Amino acid sequence: EQDLYDDITIALNLLEKAIKLQHRSEALFPDMKSYCSFISPRWVVRIGDFSIREEAMLRIAEVRESGLSKEVRLVRCKVQIPIY
Repeated sequence: EQDLYDDITIALNLLEKAIKLQHRSEALFPDMKSYCSFISPRWVVRIGDFSIREEAMLRIAEVRESGLSKEVRLVRCKVQIPIY
């Protein structure tokens, strides 16, 4: 069983909007990887791969302050944690 960690998620209706938002998030936050995927019934953009919830909470404040979207949520899910 894989552990669940946190990422920042924004839900959207249209693929076009999701892709544009993903590109904006990559420009605003180049240190956080973003992912665009369809989770029925909507497209979502996930930003960051956090193994520590406190770090995710700090970074979500930055995303909210950037004005990227009003629909910003912290979601517990499987993420890609780099192994060094």
